[in-house]
Amino acid sequence: MARVLTRAQSLASSSAFANHPVEVLPSLSPTPEDHPWFGNTVTCAERERIITARLPLVMARMSEKYRSEAVARSGARLWLSRLLDWLDGFVGDSYQDRWIASDSDRQPKAWCPALSTGSHTRLGARLSINALIMLGVIRPGHDWLIENKQARFYRDWTTTHEPKAWDRYFAAAEHEGAPEVKKWRTATHLVRISICNGLPITELHSQHVLAYRDFLVSTGRMPGDLLAMWHYGRRGGLFAGEADDLRHYLIAKRLSPTELVDRFNVRAPSVRGLLIAYLAEIAVGQDYASLDGTSRNLVKLFWKPIEDANPGIDTISLTKAQASAWKEWLRTKPDGTPRRHAESILGAVRSFYLDVAAWSHEDPSTWAHWAVSCPVSIRDVRGQQKRRAQRAHRMHARTRTLTPHVDALVAAARRAYVQAAELQAVATTAPFGEPFAVHGSTYIKHTPGKRADRVRIHVLQDGSEKRVDIHYTVTRAFMTWTIIEVLRHTGIRIEEMLELTHLSIKQYRKPDGTVIPLLQIAPSKTDQERIFPCSPELTTTLARLVEFVSIDGRVPLCCRIDTQERQVSAPMPHLIQIREGGRSRVINQCTVRKWLSELANSMALKDADGTSLHFTPHDFRRIFITDIVNAGFPIHLAAKMVGHNNIEVTRGYTAVYQKDVFEAYDRFIDNRRQARPSAEYREPTQAEWDEFVEHFGQRRIALGNCHRPYGSDCSHEHACIRCDFCEVEPAQAARLDEIRDNLRLQVVEAQKNRWLGDVNQLRLTIEHADRKAARLAALTEAAPVLLAAHTS
Repeated sequence: MARVLTRAQSLASSSAFANHPVEVLPSLSPTPEDHPWFGNTVTCAERERIITARLPLVMARMSEKYRSEAVARSGARLWLSRLLDWLDGFVGDSYQDRWIASDSDRQPKAWCPALSTGSHTRLGARLSINALIMLGVIRPGHDWLIENKQARFYRDWTTTHEPKAWDRYFAAAEHEGAPEVKKWRTATHLVRISICNGLPITELHSQHVLAYRDFLVSTGRMPGDLLAMWHYGRRGGLFAGEADDLRHYLIAKRLSPTELVDRFNVRAPSVRGLLIAYLAEIAVGQDYASLDGTSRNLVKLFWKPIEDANPGIDTISLTKAQASAWKEWLRTKPDGTPRRHAESILGAVRSFYLDVAAWSHEDPSTWAHWAVSCPVSIRDVRGQQKRRAQRAHRMHARTRTLTPHVDALVAAARRAYVQAAELQAVATTAPFGEPFAVHGSTYIKHTPGKRADRVRIHVLQDGSEKRVDIHYTVTRAFMTWTIIEVLRHTGIRIEEMLELTHLSIKQYRKPDGTVIPLLQIAPSKTDQERIFPCSPELTTTLARLVEFVSIDGRVPLCCRIDTQERQVSAPMPHLIQIREGGRSRVINQCTVRKWLSELANSMALKDADGTSLHFTPHDFRRIFITDIVNAGFPIHLAAKMVGHNNIEVTRGYTAVYQKDVFEAYDRFIDNRRQARPSAEYREPTQAEWDEFVEHFGQRRIALGNCHRPYGSDCSHEHACIRCDFCEVEPAQAARLDEIRDNLRLQVVEAQKNRWLGDVNQLRLTIEHADRKAARLAALTEAAPVLLAAHTS
């Protein structure tokens, strides 16, 4: 018989003694009063009643080597009697009390001396203890049930206790596409929880599962199967009234404004009440992550340091000395390093004081008492604007650097998926243990264990001992490619992408019958829902994604954890999902960032200075906004499309290229030309053309050329040394030096003859000549080739 049976095989399994079928037993109960076998006082009559009731189950699981039913019955009675004799050696009113007194739960591998004898006796002891557990006479602890691995015991339990509820459980697991080994592994956990708590599976709740999970974690065991167990149970009608995802109870809970303040142990009662009231007031317009950050800034980084430095203070009206001491403390972290974002904390404190002052006019009874002078001036937060500008410059430079590599990134992601799909196709038909080659690499198909439901394929690449999961490799490559396509064609935030469901894809039919696909973006950062028109490329990507994640023509339902808001969504047909552990789950943000980073690393992307490049999900948002705005899309419409309430935010996302400046200048010239009289654009006469050419010929001077505008007279009356339009050619550098030397001699002569008026004018001329000489020297040193070409 296969090690892993289906539910139908488990129900149909029997022994040679078919006239002793396993009957349905009464459901468990936590109290002896509600259960016919648990907690009863040990008497001779009770002992005989237990043996008689358990003989059929022990006989049904005995080996076929027994020659007759009478021999099997005798052996089963002997084993049950020996086990009860062993329990009778301990003190206790009931067999459960005596089991606890035996301390077997603490030594699960050596719980009975009979297990140290021959295999025949060990089999009898196991069948007997299983019979007592199934009857409900004793209830071992988690550790004993885990260490005594008996697959048949758990299969028998699902057929003898609440079989209809178990049928629903296995049907739900089958509907989710779970492999048989996953079904039974999760069912094993559920049986243990039911036994240890003395409750039927229909009465189990989250506290029972969480207690079992805590036990697994405390003993170093993996609790991963519990997520799938809860998932199948909820789909099968178990855990009534509980959350759809077990992770709802595992994530950190959202704190109320009172809890947000009290976690920092504020001692001043009046200020504590003010901070709680302030957080409650602003909580309406902020998401939880922002509210949590505001509470940390105001309580942990503002009030607590002031309270610690000034014991007994109970007012936010600070003296100059107190405010200065706090600002000095804020500049440095406890480890001595400078605090990088001190301006943002100062800004939060300033907003707090200004909000209270503004609210004091609307509700004087609540806020007027706290309307005091703000200890943070506008000068204290000016550095925040500078830091924002610097960050914007860095982001613009990053956008310009990454944009040329987007097409190569998409091509690499698509190529990785195609190669993974080809590897999967070849590995599916390849024999176990035989090498095969795909894309220049050699693989060996790993031989699975003796499990009838082993559907995943693992291979060993190029002699490596590490197994490669083909299904996961294909899924990861496809999802990486799809995520890049969705992000670059929509510019949506990563949390908005992860919230996309099959229901987000809408259609709009125009009056002429044309169907336009639309993408409905769920409310995110701005709490505003918006509709995004799908381009042909995006439509193709979404259709391919729906086909990939669907099972039997439907997108599986799964929950998504919002780590920022600390919430778990209802089961929805999320599109960005992956099959893992026999269930579907939404890919988290860390996984998306990891996949993008590893793809960029595999391409060895480098910047011009040789530094490695990597992509983040938000980079595609900046690139998308920059592309559509620079392509001429109105920026106010772009702001609505990407979910910005303020157009200046969109402007900050747009990286301006130098070519855009040139193109804008060309458009300006074209518009100016169109505004000028058309008569100015007539063909010039020969006389006008000759005059124009002669004008430039007359610009030639001794030192080089005069660059004054056409049609203008010389404003310096040919005093070219003083004129800014005079461009000295490198070939005339020696002549310029002679002029400068001559001017200095004239100054000496004028000083000697006391011609003071000439001295001042000559010195002014010398200054102009020196500037021209310095500019000529700089140009000659920086670009000698360019200047030489200019003088030819």
